[in-house]
Amino acid sequence: MGRFAISLSNNQLADVRWGTVRKKFLFFSLLKKNRLSETKKGYIVTIEPASKDPKQYRLLKNEQGNWTFENEGFQSSPDDPITDEIKKGIDNYESKR
Repeated sequence: MGRFAISLSNNQLADVRWGTVRKKFLFFSLLKKNRLSETKKGYIVTIEPASKDPKQYRLLKNEQGNWTFENEGFQSSPDDPITDEIKKGIDNYESKR
C-alpha cells in the first residue's frame, strides 16, 4: 500500500492511495496447488475541492500496465475527462519513479 499526491488542472490536488487488489476465490480453489491468482493495482483517488464533500474515484490497472474496469467488489469509476486526467497524472508519477 502506498500514497502520493498529483496535481490536476484548476490547481486541484489529488490524494492517491494504491494497493494490490486480488480476485476473491472460493474455498475449494484454496485447496488446489496450481491456482492462478489474478492481481491488479487499485487506486483510490480523493479530490478535495473548496466545497464540503470531497470526490472519490476508483481506478484499476492490470499487470501489463493497462487501465481496466473488470473486477468484482471494486467498483471502478466510469471514463470521463477527470478520470482521464487522473490516469495521466498517475502514469506520469509512476514513470518518474
